[in-house]
This record gives sequence, structure tokens and C-alpha cells, in this order.
Amino acid sequence: MKRLLSFAAALLMLGLGLGAAQRSSESRAPSGDRPPVGLDLEFVAGVHAPIPVAAGETFFVDSMTLRTAVFEGGAGSAVKKLREQSAFRRLDWTGLELERRDFLPNPDGTWELEQFFYKAGWMGGTHQFTVVVRDAAGRALSDRVEIESTPEWPAPASEAFATRRFATLAFGHDILQWANPFDAHYSAESWAQFRNGVPGDRTFVIPRGADRLEVMWNQMPGHVLNVPLQPVTQAAWDYGFDILVDPSPPANGAYHVPGETVGFRLTFTDGQGSALHEAGSLPTYADFVSGQIASGLQYYNFFPAIVYYRDKNREGVLLASFAGPSHRVRQTHEAIPLSAFLEQDVQVGAETEEHGYSNQWQIVPPAPVVFGGPGVWSTPVSDTVEFEIPPDALPGRYDFAIKARRVFLGQESLATTVVSVEVGDPALPLDEAVEPLVGNCESCHEGIFDLSRMLHYNGDTDTCTSCHLPLGFETNNLLPYRIHRIHWLAERYTESRRKCGVCHLNPTPEVEDNARWLVCTGCHDPFEAHDHLNYAGDLSSCADFHCHHAVNEIIHDHRTD
Repeated sequence: MKRLLSFAAALLMLGLGLGAAQRSSESRAPSGDRPPVGLDLEFVAGVHAPIPVAAGETFFVDSMTLRTAVFEGGAGSAVKKLREQSAFRRLDWTGLELERRDFLPNPDGTWELEQFFYKAGWMGGTHQFTVVVRDAAGRALSDRVEIESTPEWPAPASEAFATRRFATLAFGHDILQWANPFDAHYSAESWAQFRNGVPGDRTFVIPRGADRLEVMWNQMPGHVLNVPLQPVTQAAWDYGFDILVDPSPPANGAYHVPGETVGFRLTFTDGQGSALHEAGSLPTYADFVSGQIASGLQYYNFFPAIVYYRDKNREGVLLASFAGPSHRVRQTHEAIPLSAFLEQDVQVGAETEEHGYSNQWQIVPPAPVVFGGPGVWSTPVSDTVEFEIPPDALPGRYDFAIKARRVFLGQESLATTVVSVEVGDPALPLDEAVEPLVGNCESCHEGIFDLSRMLHYNGDTDTCTSCHLPLGFETNNLLPYRIHRIHWLAERYTESRRKCGVCHLNPTPEVEDNARWLVCTGCHDPFEAHDHLNYAGDLSSCADFHCHHAVNEIIHDHRTD
């Protein structure tokens, strides 16, 4: 799988690079008064690629990523080289600690080693940025905008970003024996990410004569980072992103029935409601690979994401799910095999007989097209996603969820839309509802931290398990792993990580029985546990070994007070 991803990623990135210039040339004037536009910046080794932006628009910094990488032949020296010779050499590296190690198997029998480091001086505290727009002569075209990011909870009024991530990773490549990883080629990468920006009064106008954004970071005093700008005065579309969904009507005119196929017609629009594609079809994957989707609609782009550390949302996968009845939906743990993912358009994540509800999902374009190579990338893509309601489907409300990403004129937008359809006669009684096992998300996720403006921009948390189930090639797609991992590392999460009752509404023996190895490794270093047992992580239950059948309250406290 690693080799397949590397090949496809190389082709894809080549195509996207060739197509970037074409997008900026199809421009028209943006509309008038409306909220400021989020600008997304990424510095690689201190350098930012030129970005087209709409001239005259008011912007704020929605995200900023600063990253650098080095390549070194031996183990241990890569991080040292990163600290002493990279673009981050000016940062305060004192206190850097190894947080965890993960071994990942390759199809050819070799291994990848990921070593995660944190707690360097520059990774904490308050980060401040100063932004000013300048012309080619260096004259300021805007006031200096001060941007501040803190780890505090509750967040102060001055907070400019809801999310921030810091990491240093060392990668060991093509290791022959996982137990002896020292004779391998290594690389190291480090980055700081600030996401989910809050406009406040931190806005600036980029006029037609702008040449660059000048950015200064308090972690590198006296050093200036520049963002080359390409202001354009016309654009075929506007900023913003939305997904409109039109379900097909029931055959009987009242409600859908088991065995019936439901179609969901998708219309992707900009912020003013203008469609980003022709009615009846979507761009092909070949269009995406060659950079010909001028509207900025994204498909799966093989972005090398890492949970928490390297933004998963930049993968750009366009994905739809259909699950129900909603009152019966719960987490499943069976992994979908790689073969099924590569060969089938629709994946089955839950079945009525076994799980008490049904769940199906698919990516757009279908996985066999995306991973099939150049020979099938020109396959036409419909703007209608279809799911067949299983013959044994239980009556109730079924939720269709669609998530997508758009990159357009300096703005990276995420959107999720959820619509519901009725399956079965609504006058008939429903099966008993499944009691929710987790909740209280809104206790922290409100205001600038509301889930409707973070992650997939999906405030309907009932639909999360539809897609976040384990995959044979990505078991950590499991939602409980993601949640435990993120909250274990998050600076702003101030509750004890050992207090289960904060999120678990009813920590019953059933919950304990589902304490999968993968979930446990969200917090615990898998390299150190049980003398490397299950070192790559899997879905076996720690409880099944009768070692952790009952969660010890000294370790994990069920109470919330």
C-alpha cells in the first residue's frame, strides 16, 4: 500500500503543480460586503509559494503552518540535524522529549518507524505573529495586524486560533527488522500548525498593488517570513463553500422501503450559491490530477497525514455515508479489508443482523477509480451518490452525510452536510434505541471550539461513526482511537486523562470489554507495552486477555467529580 500511495502521490502532486497557474487566470471581481475571507498559509523551510488572492478582499489568517524537514542516513542524527541545521535552528529546542514510537508494516515485509517528540521550549506558551501587506517597494499597504495563540483554557478574548499543533517526528524507512531499527535511512520533520482562525479585529485588505504578506513570528525574533501574492481582479467563482443535497423521492411517494435504491444528488457551490460544476456530473479524477478543476473542488490527494500531528483534513477525501436507523447506530470494530476497499465502490461498515443497524459509505470518485491508476482516472463521475437500502433494514430515520474540501485563491474550505430520509412506515413502532455511551462534547466544544467549525465542520456528532471505523490498511481510523489520541495530547484539555466519566456517560462492563488495543494506544506507547506485543497496533481487546477486564479505578476513574 505504501508503494501504491507513493506512486500515485508523485503523479498527483506533479499534476496539481502544473495546474495551479491556470486557476488564477480565470478570475472576476469578488462581491461586495460580506464576512472576511480566511487565508491559509504554509511555510516550508521558511519559504511560501506564491498564492493568488482576490484583489480588494478583506482577509484574516484562518490557518498558518510552518514546517521543515531534513534527511539523514543514520538513526538518532536526523533530529540533531533538524535542531542544528534546518530552518528551525533558531527555535528553542530545550526540553525536547520522545513521546512515543510506532512501527508500521509495509507490504514488502519491511517496517516504518515513527518517533514522536514534543515539549521543546518553542512548542508551548504564547505564539505571536505580526502581519502586514506590502507592495513591491516595501511600502506598507495595511496596518500591522497582531495575532496571538495561547494554550489557555478557557481561551482568552485575544485568542486567534481554536486549534494548534506542534510536533517533531523522526521517520525510519524500509527497516528490515522491527526489533533492530538502527540500520535504516532516516528523515526528520518538524512543524507548528495554527488552525480554525477567529477573525475578530485581525483583518486586512489585500489591494490590487500588493506584492507580499510580511509575517514575523515571536519564536524567531528579527526574522521575516514572506508570502508572495498574486492579486487577481476577476474570478469565475466566489470564496466560500457549501454542499446542497437533494435525495430522490420514495417510490411510493411517502417513505423509502428496504431494497430500494436512494440517490443523493450533490451540488457543490461557492459562498454565493454558484455551482462549482455542471449539473449531472462532477469533474473526473484525471481533471483533478492534472490541476484542471478551476473551482478548487478537492478529491483524495494522498496527503501524508498523521493523526493529530499532521492535519488529516488536508487529505481532501470526498466521502459520503448512509446509516440508520439513527437511534440504533453505534461504533463497530471490524476492519474493512484493503481488497474490499480497492475493488468495491460501496463499503459496508455495519449490517442489520449483526450490529442492529446498517452503515454504508463510499468515496467520490469511487476507490477503484482513485486507486486504479491513470488508465481509469478519466472515468466519468456522477453528481449523484446512490445507496441500496438493505433488504432487512429496520424502520426509522437514516442519515446521509457528505464531507468535502475546496482550495480556491488562498482559502481552504471544509464542509459537511447531513440530510435524513425515512425508511419504513413512520406509523409503525420503532425498535428500542441504543443508549449513547459517550457524550458531553458540547461542554468544551462551543463558541470558537464548536465542532461545526472544526475538523470536518460537522456539528452532527451522531454521524461520526459512519466513516470512522477501522480500515485494514488504516486501523487508527477508528473513532475511539482518534478521540483518545487527540485529547491525550491536546494542550487545552485540562481534565484528568484518567477520568473516564467526563466523556463516557455510562462506563459499563460492555465499554470495558471494547477497550481495544488500538484505543489504549491512543494514550499508551505501543512500543513499550507488553514487550512489543501487537507493536503495530490492532483491534484485539485488552479485556480478552483477562488482564484489563475490569478497569482499575486507580488508573481510570469512572467518576466525574
